[in-house]
Amino acid sequence: MSLISKHKDPFAIEKVSCPFCYRWSNQNILNNDLFIPQEKEVDLHVTKYKCLAKGYDSINPQWYFLWHCPHCSYTDIPSIFQGDGSRKIDKFRQRLFAKDYTNNIVMEYLKKQINPKNMDLLSTLCYHLMAIYLKEELLELKDIEVLEMGRLYLRTAWLLREASGICEGTMDDSRMDAEKKKSEKHELLSIHLRSVKKTISEMASDEPKVYNKVAKSIIEQVDSIRLLLKNIQSEKKEGSNQKEVDLDSFFKGLAEIWEEVPCQEEGFLERAAFYYEETSKNQPMDQKQESINQLLFLIADINYRIKAYDKSLLFIDNLLKKNPSTGGSKTKNINQLARSRKETIFEEYYQEHKENIQTVLKGKQNLTSQEKVDLLLSNGISAYLIEELRKIKKI
Repeated sequence: MSLISKHKDPFAIEKVSCPFCYRWSNQNILNNDLFIPQEKEVDLHVTKYKCLAKGYDSINPQWYFLWHCPHCSYTDIPSIFQGDGSRKIDKFRQRLFAKDYTNNIVMEYLKKQINPKNMDLLSTLCYHLMAIYLKEELLELKDIEVLEMGRLYLRTAWLLREASGICEGTMDDSRMDAEKKKSEKHELLSIHLRSVKKTISEMASDEPKVYNKVAKSIIEQVDSIRLLLKNIQSEKKEGSNQKEVDLDSFFKGLAEIWEEVPCQEEGFLERAAFYYEETSKNQPMDQKQESINQLLFLIADINYRIKAYDKSLLFIDNLLKKNPSTGGSKTKNINQLARSRKETIFEEYYQEHKENIQTVLKGKQNLTSQEKVDLLLSNGISAYLIEELRKIKKI
């Protein structure tokens, strides 16, 4: 049975040894079973959760995806800390010691931004950047687990999307509602405490000998609780002000010492697409078709988000070719979703270039179809878009 399955508290602590420096630290284990995704974007980013544990609605499970060693700063997925991938770790450790990364200026810059006692978006972002930096800085592409790197880059893009507040969901609103409810509960408790204090005071004045000593003790405890509540509210206000992070300045400073780092969501999505595409080239023979379909669709969506329409449509076409229409219900569902997505992508792609196409072809009605194609190609219009437009008789 899991360490956390018996409890409604979503957190448990596990003491683990770092796979690199071997020193021990306590790591938070989050019971993900208590967080039910309610809304999800096409690239799998969950924008709204339902928490089954009361009082924990404001927690973002995605902030606890990585573990971090406080001694040497090595950061990775929990399974690596728990002993998976020992051969890879040994190879990695040799490179780490050779480069003495613990004194690295990039790692030091990121470490300074982390608040280990109060997990927030910036700390989570720095953990992800540490994990990415260590692998890309110290390993050659052939030694990198490309699927894992794709996930890291995609999750970092999600964090920046959340920071910008433009994700296709209500995650930020739900957290604000949760904080509002907490404040309301604190205020309600404070009202009850004032009422208790008043009642005890009145009882003490009516029967001094009986109630005075007990009443005095209870009133002191009530005052202590009210003071504690006041301090909590004050800390929350200070914390909310501190969370106003200037990510532009953060990335500007980081780019000065880490030239290759992307600075916006689009850049992280581009890297995610690259690593996922590398993953798609090396699928094992026994890989389930359903997993392959999900990967192809994810690559298509990421490329669509960064307006790499050709690649997006190419991967959707590959998905449809790999899935015969006579397949099972899951195959039919992914096919239907892919065709719908293709229409959306193609229409947006066409609209973006429509004016340019019309300008290029204006007054050229007498040209043959192939001459029109050559003219459009020479003006930078994609061959894929031209071919699709020919199929539907738009040129």
